[in-house]
Amino acid sequence: MSLAWPSNRLSEAISLIAREHGFAAGEQDTCVASADIEALAENAGVEAEKIHVLYRDVDAVLRASAPALIRADDGFLVLLRNRGRRSVIIGPDLAELPIERAHIASALREVVETSRSAALNRLLETVTTGRVELRRRMIAERFGEEEIGECWLIRRSLRESFRRHLADAGVGAYAFALVATHVARWVVFVLAWSVIGRAALEGKPDGAWLIAWLLLLLMLVPIHYVATSMQGLVALACGFVLRQRLLYGSLRLDPEQLRTDGAGRHLARVFEGDAVEVLGRSGGFLALFALIELGMAAFVLANGAGGMLHVTLLAGWILFIIVFTIAFNHVYDDWSSERLSLTGDLVERMVGHRTRLVQEPRGSWHDDEDRQLERYACSSVRLDRSLTWITAVIPRGWIALALIGLAPSIFDGRQSVGVLAISLGGIVLAQQAMKRLATGLPDVIGAVAAWQKVAPLSRAASQPRDRHSVIVSRASDGTVVDAKGIAFRYANRAEPVLRGCTFRVQTGDRIVLEGGSGSGKSTLASILSGARLPDTGLLLLDGFDRATLGSDGWRSRAVLAPQFHENHVLSESFAFNLLMGRNWPPKPEDWREAEELCEELGLGDLLAQMPAGLSQMVGETGWRLSHGEQSRLFIARALLQKSELVVLDESFAALDPETLRQAIDCVLRRAPALVVIAHP
Repeated sequence: MSLAWPSNRLSEAISLIAREHGFAAGEQDTCVASADIEALAENAGVEAEKIHVLYRDVDAVLRASAPALIRADDGFLVLLRNRGRRSVIIGPDLAELPIERAHIASALREVVETSRSAALNRLLETVTTGRVELRRRMIAERFGEEEIGECWLIRRSLRESFRRHLADAGVGAYAFALVATHVARWVVFVLAWSVIGRAALEGKPDGAWLIAWLLLLLMLVPIHYVATSMQGLVALACGFVLRQRLLYGSLRLDPEQLRTDGAGRHLARVFEGDAVEVLGRSGGFLALFALIELGMAAFVLANGAGGMLHVTLLAGWILFIIVFTIAFNHVYDDWSSERLSLTGDLVERMVGHRTRLVQEPRGSWHDDEDRQLERYACSSVRLDRSLTWITAVIPRGWIALALIGLAPSIFDGRQSVGVLAISLGGIVLAQQAMKRLATGLPDVIGAVAAWQKVAPLSRAASQPRDRHSVIVSRASDGTVVDAKGIAFRYANRAEPVLRGCTFRVQTGDRIVLEGGSGSGKSTLASILSGARLPDTGLLLLDGFDRATLGSDGWRSRAVLAPQFHENHVLSESFAFNLLMGRNWPPKPEDWREAEELCEELGLGDLLAQMPAGLSQMVGETGWRLSHGEQSRLFIARALLQKSELVVLDESFAALDPETLRQAIDCVLRRAPALVVIAHP
């Protein structure tokens, strides 16, 4: 295609898309010339998600994918935006050209249709009518599941602010429409009752007044429908962006912090994330509607018998609610902390239940739980008392205060019945708003408290990632790792665990690293694999440092199979656990290599026993693997990543002598450079 961009200009194309859509694009890296689009997008400050385009899905992908990069025969199409039935393509000359999506889809399908349609043409030679339509349907049926290309969706980086992602999801427009329709709803409602009230008080309830009243009430139906729809759209968009950001942040937490906090605390944070969405959605809408209604009530009260006195009383009562809310927030925060601690400790005890059964005296099993439950019960009592004050005092207290303010006008006798009725209507309207506020306020406070608990996940999502150039060259002298003066100290220790480490690893080296427990072997392994950064010293991989390669580039060249307790079998298929670090979904050659490697490691009998073979579900909810089988799975997972350096941390400890010999032979054949950590 003449509009296709060459691979060496992909960085420019991605930066152009980022600028056109208002994404926070980084500086263009002109030295990069690579088809690694995910890395190029990372350098440009955006995200690129790869999807595989099937023959039958071409139209749907083009309709929903802008902005995107689509691989063409001689380069990449840059899809900038969609306009109706057309897609705006920007060419290498930076000219924008609207093209019918049907034409783009036909061009993408042409490769499959040209190479595969000869046999169909011969088959259809005897057909006299409807040949074109029949040919189209047969091709769609025959090649519908065939992949015809790749597409990369370009979107705003999840590291950018939460507010920008809400704007991209259209929350601002939905929220404005929601507020506008709710204001219109109450304006029409007040107007309707003012019409019928005026007619009744003036003694003129004729048919015209009644028809006007009915028409105003009928107007509330479409307004209420639109308001409800906007409320649902705001809730869906906010929930999607919130969960997306928290998931992204949870996957970027520091592994050391995860280990320190424990699984229980992070599971409790997941629950708090749900609370943010549920409580924020329910309480937020109620509080928003209450504020709108309070504004309408203030307008009505200003035109009533009390006048500005009632408006002043209403403002003072709202100020009292704010002060009370601050005090209630402390009570709720204490209760939420106790609940969070209780959830975290419960999970930790469930994980270690077997150990407690055989190690801890039965008489002391529940001592800590009883003390925690007692603290939680006390916090719950304080919370319930505060909630009672909110639900009882806020609406009823306002009624008492408003009637006191209205009393002078009633006893004065100079105010008309209509003006007094307006004041009473404003008081009742404000009281209904107070009820909404009393119902939604605890939920809003709960959402704020829950957000404080999950804020570390949001902050983790905003942490900048290291930029890197996509470099494919290797050191010419065969040096894989060159380390000089490496030192590392854990944050909670005074003395460094590594000091002055200087060594070199070259292609073909087989190194056994032995030492006692706590001597720093595993720490060095994590530094070599890029899981940790050294405090001082120089560490080069293929002649480049970490800042040049970036985390992804480093980990693609050095792979670590951690110790058994830090490695995991996920509740997925056996194939996924093997190939999760290489390519998923796998290609046929990936599948074949995984099977061959399993045979070399002695896992052939295991695969033969599994009814689904490599597709068998394993992990906690599937096929249970023995200690030795898991160890060989971890070894295979590392080898299948095709890295230049393979580091195995006590990976052979659970194997019997015969299996050990077989596994070692396999590793020695397949690893370009090998470091094995073992106890002496």
